[in-house]
Amino acid sequence: MNFFKSNSNSNSDTSSSSSNNTSNDIKPEKKDYKHIDDPFRIHRLTCENNIEEIKKYLDSEPYYKEFIDIRDTHGYSASHYAAHFGHKNIIELLLKYGADPTKKSAAGWSVIQEACGRKDREIVTLLLQQIKNKIENEFTKRMPILVSALENIPDFEMELKWEVKSWVPLVTRFCPYDTYKIYKQGSSFRVDTSIIGMDGIKFIRGDLSFLYKSQRLFSMDNIKHTYSEMEIVASKNPKVHDEEVDILLDQTMNRVKLMTDEIVFTKSKTWFGNEKTEKIGDNADWNAKMFDVTNVDLKIMARKPKRQPNHPHFNKDQQQLEGKDSSSSGSDDDDNNNNNNNNKITTNIDDNNNNNDEDELNQNPIEQTKKYIESLKNVTYEIRDSTLKSKIMEPGYFKAPKNFDPYTHEQNINKSKIKTQGLLCDGETVSERHKYFKGTIWISEEFPRKVTDLLPIFEVLSPTNKLFSRLCEFISLKLPSDGFPVKLDLPLFPTISATVIFTKYIEKPVDKNLFTIPSHYIVKTTPPSSTTFTK
Repeated sequence: MNFFKSNSNSNSDTSSSSSNNTSNDIKPEKKDYKHIDDPFRIHRLTCENNIEEIKKYLDSEPYYKEFIDIRDTHGYSASHYAAHFGHKNIIELLLKYGADPTKKSAAGWSVIQEACGRKDREIVTLLLQQIKNKIENEFTKRMPILVSALENIPDFEMELKWEVKSWVPLVTRFCPYDTYKIYKQGSSFRVDTSIIGMDGIKFIRGDLSFLYKSQRLFSMDNIKHTYSEMEIVASKNPKVHDEEVDILLDQTMNRVKLMTDEIVFTKSKTWFGNEKTEKIGDNADWNAKMFDVTNVDLKIMARKPKRQPNHPHFNKDQQQLEGKDSSSSGSDDDDNNNNNNNNKITTNIDDNNNNNDEDELNQNPIEQTKKYIESLKNVTYEIRDSTLKSKIMEPGYFKAPKNFDPYTHEQNINKSKIKTQGLLCDGETVSERHKYFKGTIWISEEFPRKVTDLLPIFEVLSPTNKLFSRLCEFISLKLPSDGFPVKLDLPLFPTISATVIFTKYIEKPVDKNLFTIPSHYIVKTTPPSSTTFTK
């Protein structure tokens, strides 16, 4: 969940390795570890599958426990190597001694992704549960901070308008748009939206509300008069957990990162060289300065495994690899296809209706998801061997740099010399691409609130809509002004852009009935086979 993205040390490429450093504001007391002659001993012993020696050093030497998550000169923690080589007992031991299950390598790959590359279901299942436990614990710890942040600002009504648009007329017809109405009272808030889902490429309109109250998040359908409680952290349903493991093992592993180092904000100028300004809001409430945003780099890396023969999509993948297409078959196949087409033409009306019903079913995204999950139930995976074993076992592979200091080591790692593909197993391929964007941002110093005041609301809502996730990610950057970003216009693709505008913000008492689920609403039960997990 994005609520912890900026607060979890383990997810930062420049974070400290110390497992005791649980706050960005509290630095651990530095200890003298100059006597340590092999700082990456646990890494080496992990690759050797020597659990007894690992336990001995974790028990006898405080350094190895304090820096249990430290990355070696290649950018990996001991947990990464344990997952890569399939040493489940060592992973369990490292977790017991405080290893972070969400730890990422210097290149950005997580421990569970290394287990997915190996196709090790047991380790993926173990790590996924540990990740959920960590997120839940962190959410519980941060909940008082969230409640306090909400209570410390006045109650308000706010409207947030967003739209995806394109200069291509045909594309514009299918671009979504909506206006979120946000109400805040005490430590509760509510968001009203009119987009409730998708049907193929069409957006389904309705009347949906998200209500956060008493540290619980609810979804209300105001037309069907139903409601359901949403799991803010992660599902505890064992069946859903198994489905999430199926999806993790099947799908391509993606690493998407907004590269912020080179982003440049430049004041927009008119033809006469004057700074551009614009009144933003339904009633032109706030005067805003315009800034051009350049060098927005979205780095996308993907590790794709070769599917195995028992996978339902194996034949399709093979055709793509061999450059074949079902429409380019030989003459015999063409005759068979023609016969099949003739049979379809002569079928009766009832059969045609059944086919139409099936087509509608296939276009329904919920049914497609169920069908996809069902197709993975009988898939088994063969454990994949490491392609790096001989290299990792070479003498000197885990040699520490001169003047090694565990407290500054990770900040000094030269990432330009680190390979970004991860610890690859047989059959894995890696691709990397970049999307470079330009955009515009309007910043107003007249807006009544600061970014930090409203950010907690957007972070809690991130699981409900990717718009909030992207909004959090962007407005969390170091902006060129102390004001509030009242409007953002950023491209998504070469022909498509997204615009987000804060059109209304009024601090006033809010009707308390908005924060109560009407008594005539009934509980909407979620099918046990559905899963909301996303990679």
